[in-house]
Order: sequence, then structure tokens, then C-alpha cells
Amino acid sequence: MSNYEVFMLLAGLIGFLGLYFIIPGAYIGIRLLLGHHITDTMRESEEFKRGIELTDQERYKEAIQYFDAVLINSPKSAIAWACKARCNFALDNLNEAVYDCDKATNFDYSLSDCYLIKGKALLQLQQYKKAHDEFARAVWFFKEKAIPYRWKGLANYRIGNLEEAKADFQKAVRLGDEDANDYLLKLESKMDIR
Repeated sequence: MSNYEVFMLLAGLIGFLGLYFIIPGAYIGIRLLLGHHITDTMRESEEFKRGIELTDQERYKEAIQYFDAVLINSPKSAIAWACKARCNFALDNLNEAVYDCDKATNFDYSLSDCYLIKGKALLQLQQYKKAHDEFARAVWFFKEKAIPYRWKGLANYRIGNLEEAKADFQKAVRLGDEDANDYLLKLESKMDIR
């Protein structure tokens, strides 16, 4: 193979790789510069900052009024529905919280806090199987956080799945949840009685 042939082979390879890597890279770079990587949820979090602040300040009734007004103009706003769910749950409007969580996750399934809120509401409404399913979804999103495992363990306990409840509490304890340890000790003493 002559130097010319090697040079042409390298030029062809570089040309191919350039088309394969440089053009998609430039396309992605342009999209990032134009802000196309910003999701609706990210945009809404900034846009509805006032309502989110009201929610964080535990001024739930004011926040609900704010988000009700937002939802008139933006009925598909996942953030507005999620914040409203959080407020309704805090005010013990459990059925409304469940409804709001459903609306939020219909528009953005990745709003993982909604699964926890909905699960807690369903647990209080004594719909243990449905609560368990919501906590299982929350565990999927929060694999390395203890709280969803503790709540899933409580739902399993209420359903009567004591072995699964024990496994969930143990996982929560490994992740640092002291409350789960208390539940685990109570569960183990109950299992010893049987």
C-alpha cells in the first residue's frame, strides 16, 4: 500500500467519522444553546415560582388559589397540579390530593413526589393495595432514599404481606431511616408471636 493510498484511506475515514460525530455534535450543541433542553417542567418551575414559594412557606390555601388561577390558563401544567396536590394533602383534602397527583403524573410521569403524596393519601383513605402500588412507583424513582421504602413497608404491613414489609423496613434502615427501624422492631416482635 503506497503512502497515497494510506493517506486517502485516512482521509476517507476522517471524513466518515466527521459526518458521523461532528454533525450530530453540532446539532446537539445548537439545541443546547437555543434552550431546547429545558423541559416544560423546568420552565413551569421557574414560571410558577410564586406559587411554589407559597407552598414551601406552608401557606396552602393561598397556594391553592394561585394554582387554581394558573390551571385556568394552563390546564396541562404538571407542576401546578403537583403543587396543588401537595397543598391539598397538607390540608387533609385527601381525595383532591389523589386527583391532583393523577393529573400531574398524566402530564409528567417523572414527578416522583406525586407518587409519595398519592400513596400517603391512599394509605390514610385505607386503600392499602393502591397505596402500595404508588409507593412501589416512588421506590422506582427513589432507589437510594429510605422514605419510600418505609412507606411501602407500611402499606405491605397493612395488606398483610409481613415478609415484604420486613424487607422494605430493612432496606429503609440500611439507607438510614430510624423510624423504619422502630417499625421493623415492632414487626419482628409481632412475627415472633405468631
